[in-house]
Amino acid sequence: MENGYEKYINLERYLNCFKYKGIPVGGTLADKFILADLHGVNSILNTLLDYVSELYGMFISLFARKKYFANTQIIATRLANKSHFNNMMNPLIDHFGKSLTLVINPAIKDVYPGVQTISIKDTFKTNARDIFSIIGLYLKIKFKLISKRRRLKLSYKEVFYYSICLLHQIRIISFYYLQFKTRKILPKVILTEFDRNNIASPLILAAKYFNIPTVTLVHGIFDKYGFVPVLANYIYCFGNEQKKQLIDLKVPESRIKVTGTSIIRELDQQLYRTESNFDKKFIVCLGINPISKIDIDWMLETILKVKKRLDNIELIIKLHPSQNKNAFIRYENIKNNIRVLASNEIDNMALFQMIDLLIVHNTGLGIEAMLNNVLVAILDIPGTDLGMGIKMVEKGGAPLLKDDRDIQKFIDEILTDKDYKIRLKQNEKVFAREYYYATGADAVKNIVTEIETLLFAS
Repeated sequence: MENGYEKYINLERYLNCFKYKGIPVGGTLADKFILADLHGVNSILNTLLDYVSELYGMFISLFARKKYFANTQIIATRLANKSHFNNMMNPLIDHFGKSLTLVINPAIKDVYPGVQTISIKDTFKTNARDIFSIIGLYLKIKFKLISKRRRLKLSYKEVFYYSICLLHQIRIISFYYLQFKTRKILPKVILTEFDRNNIASPLILAAKYFNIPTVTLVHGIFDKYGFVPVLANYIYCFGNEQKKQLIDLKVPESRIKVTGTSIIRELDQQLYRTESNFDKKFIVCLGINPISKIDIDWMLETILKVKKRLDNIELIIKLHPSQNKNAFIRYENIKNNIRVLASNEIDNMALFQMIDLLIVHNTGLGIEAMLNNVLVAILDIPGTDLGMGIKMVEKGGAPLLKDDRDIQKFIDEILTDKDYKIRLKQNEKVFAREYYYATGADAVKNIVTEIETLLFAS
């Protein structure tokens, strides 16, 4: 992504010059840029099918019954049925209850008694009066992208893909614009798990146009192309380390609130694996973050070399929430004692109860594991930026491993020198406790306090 960062930032800025009813549209494609860098854009055929689907959706909208928000103080989103998102939003939904309207992904089957809900599918229903203005803006953007294609470093396939994505996003903006325009009493706060997600970004941008305070939470560690530019008015982050990162990335300090995160909680001491377990089976987990396929393959090949030489270890390959297990399942067939676990198969807390060593490159799973007394080591992929991995090494004392030989040597050390392993764990846990300003219920209280401050100020 580093090589594409400037390209995508320039493209987002250029697209922000186009506005639908005064609302800039560029920021609505933030996660599309990241996914395109990791996996490439859709084929021309798939993009064409998406185009037909958008036109059909607008036609069906002419006859569909429109749904409107209830007059609640808060509008919040529930984007994905993943443990970290559940831990963030469910306590807040429970607290605010009837004061909240929930824009919910229909894939989430949770029931929220007494809470007003609206499906994201309802946000795709386009008002008949807006169809021509939406198509007009789409065509204008498409032809402008074609004319600026070389300067923006876009292929024709990218122009077609991004313009169709924007057609969809502009339709959602029009939905929210009409919702707020026709309300006698506007909501007082908009709350989302992630403001640069394609579901939440149109809501956040439309609300800002109507001067409604907007808040985004943080669901993991971040770098310069993950969470910035921040679209919401306020971002509630894990701790002072993240606050410093955001300030370094030019986010005004007044927009940053340090609350901690309810994603994280510490394990009961009785659930930790004990030293006696190591003699029976030593379990190593490789935590993979969404980086390039070449780098992921290097990580996997490296750990498999170690597994081949150390038959007494069991290997777990833990995938990032954005990764599909089908792309990795072949590794379970290589040898016994190798398991691939997707994020929807196991909660992080359950994972930490199972493993003795976590090896990561640059992922928040590492810091969370440190907090929960799991030993963490950092694997340095040649030619890549370690990101937060280097913080875990420099501030947390995590070992930095360069190759399979380093991994094997480190495992031998911690199996033979228990005092060394204990010292490493202690240092890592001190760093993790400093990284998280608050966790669990304490973080929920902090977030609730900040939101109530906005409610009373409105």
